[in-house]
Amino acid sequence: MIPFSGWIERVYIGVFGTFFLLALLKGFVQVRANRMALHREWIIRAFAIGLAVATMRLIFIPALLVVTTETHGQVATISAASFLAAFVVHSSLAEVWIRLIRSSGVPRESGVETAYDSTPDSW
Repeated sequence: MIPFSGWIERVYIGVFGTFFLLALLKGFVQVRANRMALHREWIIRAFAIGLAVATMRLIFIPALLVVTTETHGQVATISAASFLAAFVVHSSLAEVWIRLIRSSGVPRESGVETAYDSTPDSW
């Protein structure tokens, strides 16, 4: 697939694709180390980046409707700008959500406690 907006979209795809794969890898490493809270944070980041690809169209289409005489250059610029805006908005909201979860008192290293963790060895 050839990026519609040219080289700038290739750069965005490369940077955020790398962030996406890094977040998935770090999430995998954290779950293997049984650090569920850190795993959750990295998977939230990966989900936000993945969701931004779809959200880009929700920004692009209304912006395209605002432009009255669209040329290929204008459409490519709007596409690249909406791509970047979607990734920045989703990544920022994911980081805010992670900070709120951290400050709510959920232990970072031990993960979420279940009924099996809190009961004596009767299970």
